[in-house]
Amino acid sequence: MITGGGKRTPALAGFALSTGLIVLAQPRQRTAPARAPSTPGLG
Repeated sequence: MITGGGKRTPALAGFALSTGLIVLAQPRQRTAPARAPSTPGLG
């Protein structure tokens, strides 16, 4: 998957960690609106 060096690995990891922290930090304010666009986006 790494075809260049390794800039996508930390980028995806950082983005995933940031999203996870935000979701865990405020799972009540962004529960439905966060999963609604994420379901069709990831799927």
